[in-house]
Amino acid sequence: RLGRMERDDGLGGLPPREARLYRALLEATDRTCSRAALTARLWPESSPEAAAANLRQGLHQLGRRLRDRSDVRLVADRRRVSLVSAGPPSIPDGTW
Repeated sequence: RLGRMERDDGLGGLPPREARLYRALLEATDRTCSRAALTARLWPESSPEAAAANLRQGLHQLGRRLRDRSDVRLVADRRRVSLVSAGPPSIPDGTW
């Protein structure tokens, strides 16, 4: 479950680059894409270097926005990018 961002497609208020990236990840199998697939889909006319730079910038900005949410996270490594559901926030012992 990805909360409100899933219900409204997550595009409300997102800049175009972040919205396209978020939508591509939502539509992907298991919400995971290779970096190569994302750059080819989102920036097909750009050079590989420019597309990779666009992806890095988009991931940085989208990741910052998602960090403020408790229900979804962006996870990326050198090859893949994923949207993952985060569990409920943990409550430290003794808080209750």
